[in-house]
Amino acid sequence: MKNMQSIYIRVIMCINLSTWIIAFFIISLVDRARPPFESFLNRLKDEPVRKVWNSNLMEYVYYLLILAIVLNVFSIILNTIAYKKEKIGFRINSFFLGICLLYGLVMYLIHF
Repeated sequence: MKNMQSIYIRVIMCINLSTWIIAFFIISLVDRARPPFESFLNRLKDEPVRKVWNSNLMEYVYYLLILAIVLNVFSIILNTIAYKKEKIGFRINSFFLGICLLYGLVMYLIHF
């Protein structure tokens, strides 16, 4: 029984860690896709500033969001199974990350 608990916990922790890494990668991609702010030096040199989002990067963000949501749902399912079978405590981390990822997906679908 103890070995199964440790297996469940390790798998859930690995999935959550990989989902968090994907989430931070998504944040960095969104920052790179965002149009830059016009600064004083841009106006002084009359350099053009990109006014639109980079749609190629945002497409990757969409696919990464879907992957992260699938991993997160799998983690929540494993957490529920482990809670029912082994009485392992619920990890609130998965639910918080899932809500954030769903919010990101909704914002993507609204704005892009």
